[in-house]
Amino acid sequence: MTDDEAGASPGGGVEVGASAGSDDRPERPGGKAALVEALHVRAKARRGLVIGLVVTVAIFGFFVVIPGVDRSPLYYAALAFVLFLTTWMLAVATLVGRRALHLTATPAGIVRWSARGGVLAGVLWLLAAADLALGGSPTGLTGVLLSTAPLIALFGVWAVHTRYKRATRVRPLATAGAWLAIPGALGLAVTVLAPDIGTGPLVLLPASLLVVAQGLQAVTAVLADARWQVPVLLGGGSAAGLGVAALTLPATTGHVALAVGFGLPWLLIGVWFRGVREEDVPATSESDLATL
Repeated sequence: MTDDEAGASPGGGVEVGASAGSDDRPERPGGKAALVEALHVRAKARRGLVIGLVVTVAIFGFFVVIPGVDRSPLYYAALAFVLFLTTWMLAVATLVGRRALHLTATPAGIVRWSARGGVLAGVLWLLAAADLALGGSPTGLTGVLLSTAPLIALFGVWAVHTRYKRATRVRPLATAGAWLAIPGALGLAVTVLAPDIGTGPLVLLPASLLVVAQGLQAVTAVLADARWQVPVLLGGGSAAGLGVAALTLPATTGHVALAVGFGLPWLLIGVWFRGVREEDVPATSESDLATL
């Protein structure tokens, strides 16, 4: 038997097993490189780097440089580095996740999904408020609730932004409100856990930033012809809580007012947005998708 005959099948063709040991097929386009490119990971990493630097410098300036500190500068430098890395990674994860979600879900689906964050944040804030009203301390478990709630509320901010940004006549206002909420929420989360700061009037600074961000979103909702409940709760509820807190802090009443002022609006808005319909949210255009 010749070598040619040994590689042939009884039907005259070449046996499949003869070439099984060597796979010379060209690599299929796609894989990790295509996924990274589709999600714009490198661009999101650069944008996240800028966000991390801006947030770190702002918080470090407001809470370390301006008030002055007694501890070693190396201690605060280490805290700043940790805050920078955390903010950078959080920003990158958020931006990449946002891109992936927009590629795989409808805008209304995004609103319904992210509205869960508003509901959860509202529940955490109201639980903390109830504990404080019953004599609890702003530290310990209650402090963890107060610190976690503003971070989770950013999902609610995203839901409001996605719901109204294409329907409003002043879209930059919607974008400004959404981005301003990030340093406000991060600052509030850090401040309430900081010793000698979270229980004092300095907590009003990041809280004010978050209130302003929600106020901008409330104006956006008005310009988008939203139901009156959303802008009134989003802007008025948090502003009322902030006003009471400004008059009563560092008393417990101030912390309760802040928690209720943020918690109740986000709980109600999150529940309403869970039932948003597909036709209520304009679809993402090709130009919008290219910039995500």
